[in-house]
Amino acid sequence: MHVLIAGGSGLIGQSISKLLESRGHRISILSRNPSKHDNAVGWDIESGEIELEKLKEIDLCINLAGENISEKRWSDKQKDKIQSSRINSVRTLHNAFAKLKNPPKSFISASAIGYYGDRSDELLTEESSSGNNFLSETVDKWETEIFKMSSLGISTTALRFGVILSSSGGALRQMLPIFKLGLGGRLGSGDQFFSWISLDDASRAVEFVINEKLSGAINVVSPQPITNSDFTKALGETLKRPTCFPVPKFALRLALDQMADELLLSSTRVQPKRLLESCFSFNHTRIEDALRDIIQ
Repeated sequence: MHVLIAGGSGLIGQSISKLLESRGHRISILSRNPSKHDNAVGWDIESGEIELEKLKEIDLCINLAGENISEKRWSDKQKDKIQSSRINSVRTLHNAFAKLKNPPKSFISASAIGYYGDRSDELLTEESSSGNNFLSETVDKWETEIFKMSSLGISTTALRFGVILSSSGGALRQMLPIFKLGLGGRLGSGDQFFSWISLDDASRAVEFVINEKLSGAINVVSPQPITNSDFTKALGETLKRPTCFPVPKFALRLALDQMADELLLSSTRVQPKRLLESCFSFNHTRIEDALRDIIQ
Protein backbone atom coordinates (compact mmCIF):
# COMPACT_ATOMS: atom_id res chain seq x y z
CA MET A 1 0.00 0.00 0.00
CA HIS A 2 1.21 3.51 -0.83
CA VAL A 3 0.68 5.79 2.19
CA LEU A 4 0.98 9.59 2.11
CA ILE A 5 1.68 11.24 5.47
CA ALA A 6 1.25 14.92 6.27
CA GLY A 7 3.14 15.90 9.43
CA GLY A 8 5.43 12.91 9.02
CA SER A 9 8.40 14.61 10.70
CA GLY A 10 6.63 14.97 14.06
CA LEU A 11 6.71 12.59 17.03
CA ILE A 12 3.74 10.44 16.04
CA GLY A 13 4.45 10.85 12.32
CA GLN A 14 7.94 9.39 12.58
CA SER A 15 6.72 6.51 14.71
CA ILE A 16 3.87 5.63 12.34
CA SER A 17 6.16 5.92 9.30
CA LYS A 18 8.66 3.46 10.80
CA LEU A 19 5.92 1.02 11.81
CA LEU A 20 4.19 1.04 8.41
CA GLU A 21 7.51 0.78 6.56
CA SER A 22 8.37 -2.27 8.68
CA ARG A 23 5.13 -3.83 7.46
CA GLY A 24 6.20 -3.37 3.84
CA HIS A 25 4.17 -0.27 2.97
CA ARG A 26 5.56 2.48 0.76
CA ILE A 27 5.65 5.87 2.52
CA SER A 28 5.64 9.35 0.99
CA ILE A 29 5.85 12.51 3.09
CA LEU A 30 4.18 15.85 2.40
CA SER A 31 6.76 18.58 2.89
CA ARG A 32 7.27 22.28 2.31
CA ASN A 33 10.84 21.41 1.37
CA PRO A 34 10.51 18.23 -0.71
CA SER A 35 14.15 18.40 -1.89
CA LYS A 36 15.25 17.63 1.68
CA HIS A 37 13.37 14.33 1.90
CA ASP A 38 13.25 11.07 -0.03
CA ASN A 39 9.85 10.22 -1.53
CA ALA A 40 8.49 13.66 -0.67
CA VAL A 41 5.50 15.50 -2.11
CA GLY A 42 5.65 19.28 -2.04
CA TRP A 43 2.83 21.32 -0.54
CA ASP A 44 2.08 24.69 1.07
CA ILE A 45 -1.10 24.94 3.15
CA GLU A 46 -1.03 28.73 3.24
CA SER A 47 -1.27 28.98 -0.54
CA GLY A 48 -3.14 25.70 -0.93
CA GLU A 49 -0.57 24.45 -3.46
CA ILE A 50 0.37 20.78 -3.74
CA GLU A 51 2.19 18.55 -6.25
CA LEU A 52 -0.94 17.00 -7.71
CA GLU A 53 0.81 14.62 -10.11
CA LYS A 54 2.45 12.77 -7.21
CA LEU A 55 -0.90 12.01 -5.58
CA LYS A 56 -2.28 9.78 -8.31
CA GLU A 57 -1.13 6.46 -6.84
CA ILE A 58 -1.87 7.10 -3.17
CA ASP A 59 -4.00 4.46 -1.41
CA LEU A 60 -4.19 6.08 2.02
CA CYS A 61 -3.51 9.57 3.36
CA ILE A 62 -2.68 10.11 7.03
CA ASN A 63 -2.87 13.74 8.13
CA LEU A 64 -0.98 14.75 11.28
CA ALA A 65 -0.27 18.37 10.30
CA GLY A 66 -0.94 21.27 12.65
CA GLU A 67 0.72 23.98 14.72
CA ASN A 68 2.03 22.78 18.10
CA ILE A 69 -0.55 23.90 20.68
CA SER A 70 1.89 24.20 23.59
CA GLU A 71 4.95 25.72 21.93
CA LYS A 72 3.96 29.38 22.34
CA ARG A 73 1.70 31.48 24.57
CA TRP A 74 -1.81 31.80 23.17
CA SER A 75 -1.97 35.30 21.74
CA ASP A 76 -4.86 35.98 19.35
CA LYS A 77 -2.39 35.54 16.49
CA GLN A 78 -1.17 32.19 17.81
CA LYS A 79 -4.71 30.90 18.37
CA ASP A 80 -5.56 31.80 14.80
CA LYS A 81 -2.45 29.92 13.65
CA ILE A 82 -3.43 26.85 15.70
CA GLN A 83 -6.86 26.76 14.06
CA SER A 84 -5.91 27.73 10.54
CA SER A 85 -2.99 25.28 10.30
CA ARG A 86 -5.36 22.39 11.01
CA ILE A 87 -8.26 23.54 8.86
CA ASN A 88 -6.11 24.61 5.90
CA SER A 89 -4.08 21.39 5.84
CA VAL A 90 -7.25 19.32 5.49
CA ARG A 91 -8.78 21.79 3.03
CA THR A 92 -5.66 21.67 0.83
CA LEU A 93 -5.82 17.88 0.73
CA HIS A 94 -9.57 17.86 0.06
CA ASN A 95 -9.21 20.27 -2.84
CA ALA A 96 -6.38 18.19 -4.30
CA PHE A 97 -8.21 14.86 -3.97
CA ALA A 98 -11.32 16.37 -5.56
CA LYS A 99 -9.26 16.91 -8.74
CA LEU A 100 -8.11 13.30 -8.96
CA LYS A 101 -9.90 10.69 -11.03
CA ASN A 102 -8.93 8.07 -8.43
CA PRO A 103 -8.44 9.73 -5.03
CA PRO A 104 -7.15 7.74 -2.02
CA LYS A 105 -9.54 5.12 -0.72
CA SER A 106 -9.02 6.21 2.89
CA PHE A 107 -8.22 9.39 4.82
CA ILE A 108 -7.16 9.24 8.46
CA SER A 109 -6.60 12.51 10.26
CA ALA A 110 -5.37 13.40 13.69
CA SER A 111 -7.90 15.09 15.93
CA ALA A 112 -7.76 15.56 19.71
CA ILE A 113 -9.63 14.86 22.94
CA GLY A 114 -9.66 18.65 23.31
CA TYR A 115 -12.96 18.18 21.46
CA TYR A 116 -14.65 17.42 24.79
CA GLY A 117 -13.45 20.47 26.71
CA ASP A 118 -13.24 20.66 30.53
CA ARG A 119 -15.68 18.02 31.85
CA SER A 120 -14.63 17.29 35.45
CA ASP A 121 -15.01 13.53 36.16
CA GLU A 122 -17.62 12.83 33.46
CA LEU A 123 -16.73 9.65 31.57
CA LEU A 124 -16.49 10.59 27.89
CA THR A 125 -16.81 8.41 24.80
CA GLU A 126 -16.99 9.12 21.08
CA GLU A 127 -20.73 9.67 21.53
CA SER A 128 -20.24 12.54 24.01
CA SER A 129 -20.91 16.13 22.98
CA SER A 130 -18.22 18.71 22.30
CA GLY A 131 -17.11 21.25 24.90
CA ASN A 132 -17.27 25.03 24.87
CA ASN A 133 -13.74 26.38 25.08
CA PHE A 134 -11.12 27.38 22.50
CA LEU A 135 -9.69 23.89 22.02
CA SER A 136 -13.08 22.21 21.66
CA GLU A 137 -14.15 24.88 19.17
CA THR A 138 -10.90 24.33 17.24
CA VAL A 139 -11.32 20.55 17.12
CA ASP A 140 -14.98 20.85 16.16
CA LYS A 141 -14.08 23.06 13.18
CA TRP A 142 -11.18 20.73 12.35
CA GLU A 143 -13.38 17.64 12.29
CA THR A 144 -15.99 19.46 10.17
CA GLU A 145 -13.27 19.82 7.50
CA ILE A 146 -12.04 16.26 8.02
CA PHE A 147 -15.42 14.65 7.43
CA LYS A 148 -15.97 16.60 4.23
CA MET A 149 -13.61 13.99 2.72
CA SER A 150 -16.45 11.48 2.81
CA SER A 151 -18.26 13.51 0.13
CA LEU A 152 -15.50 12.39 -2.26
CA GLY A 153 -16.24 8.74 -1.58
CA ILE A 154 -13.23 8.46 0.74
CA SER A 155 -13.48 6.43 3.95
CA THR A 156 -12.76 9.05 6.63
CA THR A 157 -11.51 8.71 10.20
CA ALA A 158 -10.72 11.29 12.91
CA LEU A 159 -8.38 10.03 15.62
CA ARG A 160 -8.94 11.94 18.86
CA PHE A 161 -5.52 11.54 20.43
CA GLY A 162 -4.93 12.01 24.12
CA VAL A 163 -1.58 13.11 25.52
CA ILE A 164 1.02 10.91 23.83
CA LEU A 165 3.76 9.82 26.24
CA SER A 166 7.30 9.38 24.96
CA SER A 167 10.77 10.24 26.18
CA SER A 168 11.57 11.41 22.64
CA GLY A 169 9.17 14.34 22.53
CA GLY A 170 5.88 15.84 23.66
CA ALA A 171 4.77 16.69 27.20
CA LEU A 172 6.67 13.95 29.03
CA ARG A 173 10.01 14.95 27.54
CA GLN A 174 9.43 18.51 28.79
CA MET A 175 8.59 17.26 32.28
CA LEU A 176 11.47 14.84 32.74
CA PRO A 177 14.31 17.31 33.49
CA ILE A 178 12.28 18.97 36.26
CA PHE A 179 11.15 15.68 37.81
CA LYS A 180 14.65 14.20 37.61
CA LEU A 181 15.85 17.10 39.75
CA GLY A 182 13.19 16.30 42.35
CA LEU A 183 11.37 19.57 41.63
CA GLY A 184 8.18 18.09 40.15
CA GLY A 185 4.73 18.29 41.66
CA ARG A 186 1.03 18.26 40.91
CA LEU A 187 -0.54 21.08 38.91
CA GLY A 188 -3.24 23.04 40.71
CA SER A 189 -5.47 20.75 42.80
CA GLY A 190 -4.23 17.70 40.90
CA ASP A 191 -7.80 16.40 40.70
CA GLN A 192 -8.10 17.02 36.96
CA PHE A 193 -8.21 13.88 34.82
CA PHE A 194 -5.38 13.18 32.44
CA SER A 195 -6.16 11.00 29.38
CA TRP A 196 -2.94 9.56 28.00
CA ILE A 197 -1.53 6.91 25.68
CA SER A 198 1.99 5.61 25.09
CA LEU A 199 3.58 6.41 21.74
CA ASP A 200 3.83 2.68 21.05
CA ASP A 201 0.10 2.13 21.57
CA ALA A 202 -0.81 5.29 19.63
CA SER A 203 1.13 4.07 16.59
CA ARG A 204 -0.26 0.56 16.88
CA ALA A 205 -3.77 1.99 17.15
CA VAL A 206 -3.30 3.83 13.86
CA GLU A 207 -2.21 0.59 12.18
CA PHE A 208 -5.19 -1.19 13.76
CA VAL A 209 -7.61 1.41 12.39
CA ILE A 210 -6.08 0.93 8.93
CA ASN A 211 -6.27 -2.85 9.05
CA GLU A 212 -9.79 -2.97 10.50
CA LYS A 213 -11.02 -0.24 8.13
CA LEU A 214 -12.57 1.79 10.96
CA SER A 215 -14.08 5.16 10.15
CA GLY A 216 -15.69 8.03 12.06
CA ALA A 217 -14.39 9.52 15.32
CA ILE A 218 -12.15 7.29 17.46
CA ASN A 219 -10.64 8.09 20.87
CA VAL A 220 -6.96 7.11 20.97
CA VAL A 221 -6.28 6.98 24.72
CA SER A 222 -5.48 4.39 27.36
CA PRO A 223 -8.58 2.77 28.93
CA GLN A 224 -7.35 3.98 32.34
CA PRO A 225 -7.30 7.80 32.53
CA ILE A 226 -5.78 9.08 35.76
CA THR A 227 -5.70 12.30 37.73
CA ASN A 228 -2.78 14.69 37.55
CA SER A 229 -1.93 13.83 41.18
CA ASP A 230 -1.73 10.11 40.38
CA PHE A 231 0.36 10.76 37.27
CA THR A 232 2.72 12.97 39.29
CA LYS A 233 3.09 10.26 41.95
CA ALA A 234 3.70 7.55 39.34
CA LEU A 235 6.33 9.62 37.52
CA GLY A 236 8.12 10.42 40.77
CA GLU A 237 8.16 6.76 41.81
CA THR A 238 9.45 5.68 38.39
CA LEU A 239 12.31 8.18 38.62
CA LYS A 240 12.79 7.54 42.35
CA ARG A 241 12.44 11.26 43.03
CA PRO A 242 10.21 13.24 45.42
CA THR A 243 7.29 15.25 44.03
CA CYS A 244 6.94 17.86 46.73
CA PHE A 245 6.57 21.05 44.73
CA PRO A 246 2.96 21.59 43.63
CA VAL A 247 2.37 24.44 41.21
CA PRO A 248 -0.64 26.56 42.26
CA LYS A 249 -3.31 27.57 39.77
CA PHE A 250 -2.54 31.27 40.03
CA ALA A 251 1.11 30.71 39.07
CA LEU A 252 0.15 28.65 36.02
CA ARG A 253 -2.42 31.23 34.95
CA LEU A 254 0.05 34.05 35.46
CA ALA A 255 2.61 32.30 33.29
CA LEU A 256 0.38 30.82 30.61
CA ASP A 257 -3.01 32.54 30.85
CA GLN A 258 -5.71 30.68 28.85
CA MET A 259 -3.30 27.91 27.90
CA ALA A 260 -3.00 26.93 31.58
CA ASP A 261 -6.75 26.51 32.00
CA GLU A 262 -7.26 24.48 28.83
CA LEU A 263 -4.08 22.38 28.71
CA LEU A 264 -2.97 21.93 32.31
CA LEU A 265 -5.95 22.51 34.60
CA SER A 266 -8.87 21.18 32.56
CA SER A 267 -10.20 17.69 33.26
CA THR A 268 -10.94 15.28 30.42
CA ARG A 269 -11.73 11.69 31.41
CA VAL A 270 -11.91 9.82 28.12
CA GLN A 271 -12.58 6.17 27.28
CA PRO A 272 -11.44 4.51 23.99
CA LYS A 273 -14.86 2.88 23.56
CA ARG A 274 -14.57 2.10 19.85
CA LEU A 275 -11.06 0.64 20.10
CA LEU A 276 -12.14 -1.59 22.98
CA GLU A 277 -15.30 -2.71 21.16
CA SER A 278 -13.14 -3.54 18.13
CA CYS A 279 -10.83 -5.65 20.37
CA PHE A 280 -7.70 -3.52 20.09
CA SER A 281 -5.09 -4.82 22.53
CA PHE A 282 -3.22 -2.15 24.47
CA ASN A 283 0.37 -2.81 25.53
CA HIS A 284 0.09 -0.15 28.24
CA THR A 285 -3.08 0.27 30.27
CA ARG A 286 -1.45 1.18 33.60
CA ILE A 287 0.52 4.42 33.81
CA GLU A 288 3.15 2.77 36.01
CA ASP A 289 3.90 0.15 33.35
CA ALA A 290 3.97 2.72 30.56
CA LEU A 291 6.38 5.01 32.40
CA ARG A 292 8.65 2.12 33.34
CA ASP A 293 8.90 1.04 29.69
CA ILE A 294 9.28 4.59 28.35
CA ILE A 295 11.88 5.77 30.87
CA GLN A 296 14.76 3.31 30.67
